[in-house]
Order: sequence, then C-alpha cells, then structure tokens
Amino acid sequence: MGLQFQQLGLQNPQVMDHQVQFYQQYSAHQAEYQSRLTVVDERLDRMEAQMGVTGALIEQERDRGRRLMEYSEHLLQTCHPPEEPHWTTQWDHSPPRPPSPPPEVVDDLMDQIDFTKLE
Repeated sequence: MGLQFQQLGLQNPQVMDHQVQFYQQYSAHQAEYQSRLTVVDERLDRMEAQMGVTGALIEQERDRGRRLMEYSEHLLQTCHPPEEPHWTTQWDHSPPRPPSPPPEVVDDLMDQIDFTKLE
C-alpha cells in the first residue's frame, strides 16, 4: 500500500508540493534547532570554564584557610605566654592606692567650695 501511495504521490503535483514544502520547513526548523543547540553548547562551555575557574579559586581559598588553621594551631602549640607578663612586675611593687573617701565626705567638700570665685 505504501508503494501505491508513493506512486500516487509522484503523479499528483499537489502531494509533491506539500511534501517539498514540508521538507523545506523541516530543513529550516532543523537548521534553527541546530544553531540554537550550538549557542547552548557554547554557553555551556563558557559556564563550565567559569565554573572551573571559580572551582579553582574556591579550592585555593580552602587550601589557604586550611594552611592558616594549621599555622594557628602550630602557634598555639609552640608559643607559650610567659609565666608573668613583664608589665605587671612594675605595678606589683608599687604602694597600694589609698581608699576613696566615703560619698558623704565628698559631698561636704563640694559644699565648702565657692564656685563663684572660680569663674
């Protein structure tokens, strides 16, 4: 039956025109689809390249952070603070500060000051 249809199609110009038109549209759609695929492939390639660069930068930062952590742990283990900081020794031998007067004494002293003479 397919053979008879082909034979009829070859003899009928309307069917041939329809087939040619369909093939032309199909070819145009196929070319457009292929160009879109090419654009998408190029975009994907660029994105993969960017992700590769970004991934490399992320990995560099991770390595840097890892090295900094290792270094700080090394410093914590190897560097011990002195038993007594040098700046406390000079204060340790100074005389103690006298105690502050009670608030009532301070108030009495403030009342005795004549602030008008200070102006």
